[in-house]
Amino acid sequence: MLNAIARTLRLTDDETAHLKALARPAAAVSRPAAPRVEHAGASARQLPAAMAEVPALVLDRRNDVLARNRLGHALLAGHLPAGSPGARDDRPHVTRTLFLDEHHRELYTDWDEETRLAVASLRQVAGRHPDDRRLAELVGHLTVRCEEFASRWARHPVRACASGVKRLRHPLVGAMDLSFENLVVPGSSGRRLIACTAEPGSPSEAALRLLGGLAAPEAEDASAAVWHLLVVRGPSGVGPAHAGTALRPSSPSLRARGGPRARGGSSKAAGAFGAPKLSASRMRG
Repeated sequence: MLNAIARTLRLTDDETAHLKALARPAAAVSRPAAPRVEHAGASARQLPAAMAEVPALVLDRRNDVLARNRLGHALLAGHLPAGSPGARDDRPHVTRTLFLDEHHRELYTDWDEETRLAVASLRQVAGRHPDDRRLAELVGHLTVRCEEFASRWARHPVRACASGVKRLRHPLVGAMDLSFENLVVPGSSGRRLIACTAEPGSPSEAALRLLGGLAAPEAEDASAAVWHLLVVRGPSGVGPAHAGTALRPSSPSLRARGGPRARGGSSKAAGAFGAPKLSASRMRG
């Protein structure tokens, strides 16, 4: 019956699997289980750390960041404390920061496409785990805080996110096209490893290697200073940098390029990354 409905509606394989998940009888429970906060064990932390030449992260099924290596931190969250995945109450969350952190709005070349894929993937997980209270709280939080999330969620998209390409505009090293693979850990209820790679010999690989040098332990202080200069104060030392300002792989010096204009017509940083910032048009309530 469900297969006939799927054929009639011309559903994709991901949408058909989601339909079948929704049609499963709900398990009888006497009381909702208390939300469980996942933590990365020693092996989960060591795995991305051992992948020193590629950005790598370990996520749970809700997209909480459980662990990441230095390059993964530098690529996606250089404005956040390096040890933040270990925090109990303020752990980084991929989907939440994608919508609510101005840095990520500037980081992704095609932010709209990235958010559409994120919502479609999150809905697939929600269909598989309808009793996950923390997941429901996340959806509710984003629906209230961000109109863009609410409008995308209301369209009921469903799509798996196993692999693809992330097109980035990094504030330190510039443009990069990175392929990613989403590898699910067996028996972990959705925990997965995400790793990004660049095409050998490409400008993206050169940029990624430069970022790796900035993320190395011996360069941490210098890297933090560059972040502060480019992102918080700007090259002039008096205001935020353009999103296009970057350290280029071909030169160790800073070059201020004419970066893209921020939404609203004013020149903004790739993010002055304190609390997440949203304009009134992006928020509800």
